Amino acid sequence: MAEDPVSMRIAQKVVEIYRKWHHLRGTQIVFLDEGAIADHLTLKDLLVRRGIPEREVMLARKNDPASHFDSLFPLVNAGKVRVVIAHTRALLGANIQQRLVALHHGDVPRTGTDLQRRTGCILRPGNILWEERLIPGVGILRYTQRRPDEESAWRRVQAEAEFMDRLLSGEEGSIRIP
Repeated sequence: MAEDPVSMRIAQKVVEIYRKWHHLRGTQIVFLDEGAIADHLTLKDLLVRRGIPEREVMLARKNDPASHFDSLFPLVNAGKVRVVIAHTRALLGANIQQRLVALHHGDVPRTGTDLQRRTGCILRPGNILWEERLIPGVGILRYTQRRPDEESAWRRVQAEAEFMDRLLSGEEGSIRIP
């Protein structure tokens, strides 16, 4: 993710939300799966140059050791780390929802399950800012390069996620396995 229009839009929105919820130490996740580690570093650099302290922006990549996450998660919940730039699989089972105010899809998740995992980070019990009515809700934002294949990929991933929701909930119209 070189300094392209999408990375600039992500950085601009993250900084805007950071400032809006600064008094509550609101936290955010930016998911980037498609890019290389350099994309995570580029986005972090953009955020720091726009005024977010470097110590408040952390990276979470799928190959990071477990010890990295053991120290990262309490810092996010305490509002000391305010932005996590992550690969979807790096945050499997992460309980970092206590102060989350926004989730940013920097790219299209690969599968419907990945979309569920991402949104599951923020749409879950335990967000003290929401439960105490300090925020009106949480934001889930998505960014595209405006390529035709991206919109069709989003539709496919959303359809997969909706199918999985119906299947797991046993709703009418889902497949039932005897």
